[in-house]
Amino acid sequence: MTQRPVVTWFVLALGAASGGVAATRAAAAPAAAETHNCGHLIVDPRGNAYEFFLPTKPYNPEADLLSVDAVTTKSAVNFTVRMASVNAHPTMGAGVAIYFIVAGQDATADYLVDVSHDIDATTYTLQNQDTNAVTPITGSTDPASGTYVISVPRKDIDATYRGALLKDLGVFTSQVVGVSAAYGGFIEQSTGPEYRYFVGYSYGCRK
Repeated sequence: MTQRPVVTWFVLALGAASGGVAATRAAAAPAAAETHNCGHLIVDPRGNAYEFFLPTKPYNPEADLLSVDAVTTKSAVNFTVRMASVNAHPTMGAGVAIYFIVAGQDATADYLVDVSHDIDATTYTLQNQDTNAVTPITGSTDPASGTYVISVPRKDIDATYRGALLKDLGVFTSQVVGVSAAYGGFIEQSTGPEYRYFVGYSYGCRK
């Protein structure tokens, strides 16, 4: 199980959307009243993923987050995580974890969506951080485009109704070691100017 780390020495947080972030936004799609398309939910600069736990602090493109998007389907919220590089045959492995709070109709809950791209396989899991319950979920890895796509069933996060809010959304990356996916070191963390997602809306953003 993956626990959200306490960040004490390296946090990258983006401010309000402007300039370069705005340039990445996709063309607006028809949306309901009070909604708008905000493009990437999280954008992170290329080239800042350094392995601070190693003496030489090398750059690790396989742990370099570029963006996170989310799209609602009838039964799932599908996250697309774009990295600087995804190795088709990793020798060390990499970890990506998306975290958020679901503000449901009755209560709130903390969740962690974890990708372990390891030497022998890539696994995708959903963890309820309040109960520590872990559920396998589906996903795909595309080294050619440098992306992970993770499908989170809406029923598993109590977000079956349109307008459920995923708030305080963020992501962190890490180096993993061997088939056990043991953490070798935390590398970077990012939130974004639109770190909230309204289930059922185009790109999930609403002002």
